[in-house]
Amino acid sequence: ASVQNQTTFNYELFIYYRRTGLIYGARNGTNLWAYDPTGAVAFADSHLALTYTNIAQGLVHSKDDVLYVPYDNFIAKNDNGVWTTQALRLPAHFYITSICEFGNNIAIAMAPLTAHPANTNAAAIGSSRVYIWDRDTSITTLSETIPWEEGRLEVLEVVDGFLIGVSFTTTPGG
Repeated sequence: ASVQNQTTFNYELFIYYRRTGLIYGARNGTNLWAYDPTGAVAFADSHLALTYTNIAQGLVHSKDDVLYVPYDNFIAKNDNGVWTTQALRLPAHFYITSICEFGNNIAIAMAPLTAHPANTNAAAIGSSRVYIWDRDTSITTLSETIPWEEGRLEVLEVVDGFLIGVSFTTTPGG
């Protein structure tokens, strides 16, 4: 009898970080894994213990060359192999759907938990928000938040200096 691998990969996070030479991903809602594409280091299935329900694509900011990984209402930070799992904490009634560079800052797209795809009550979809973070881990409040109106903000990116978002919305009974 063979034993099957019970690992469930979360394909929302898949990113290469040049400073560590590793590709990072998420699995099982409990861990980040790390893979060395050169094969010099063995695959680390449990590189970092990180319990999450929702995780999104990370980014390596061009200003500080640090990897930022959004999950639930937190952002984890990897600075050349040194992890800070809660570099930023945001309101718990939201979850992060997307992050992007916004000048020297990071723009953080957040949707209300009531708008989560697992919530079958279409009328519960509320307003998403965008938070602007200057990457300063010593602060607990952010200087700017932008209401995104109705719907679940799924993707946020900067195009020609403007924040552009893609939202999902439903109508009650529709």
